[in-house]
Amino acid sequence: MHFLSSLVISAHFSSPSLANSISEQIEINFLSEKNWIEINRIERTPEVLDIGLRHVNGKLTHIASFNQEGPAPAELVTVFKGSGKFRSDIFVVIKWYYNLPGVDTDGNFYEVHAYEEKKNNNQIKFSENKKISNIFGQGFDGRQEGKIVRFKYKDEPSIRGKLRQLNN
Repeated sequence: MHFLSSLVISAHFSSPSLANSISEQIEINFLSEKNWIEINRIERTPEVLDIGLRHVNGKLTHIASFNQEGPAPAELVTVFKGSGKFRSDIFVVIKWYYNLPGVDTDGNFYEVHAYEEKKNNNQIKFSENKKISNIFGQGFDGRQEGKIVRFKYKDEPSIRGKLRQLNN
């Protein structure tokens, strides 16, 4: 297991070790208590990447699941707590690697998702905040059909920069 200090509320994964991992936890202190983002890779066909919030009492609240796309399993790039108007949101960046030499394509396809916490009958649930997710969207970064393309929101600093603009 990988734990970050309580001052760090973000995790970045680019190492192959996560790809082979079954379960990973990252301390996030999201709801003013000690809790963790839990990442589980469900090894089946198609492979599933499942993300949840593990509370100090041991309860797990599901946030989202991402399926394998063709031969490309979903990889977690970063997960972090929002700030300002977005402090009750958890931001998740997922990518899938594609190498398609037949169409001169090689790179990563990214998606940015914002999930907001909702309380219902003393239970916490997360639902995607589509309005915020759509601001960041999705896109390819690499060579796509022979052309170099760049996706702007593939990491925490670029997303935080946009969030600062939206908070003003």
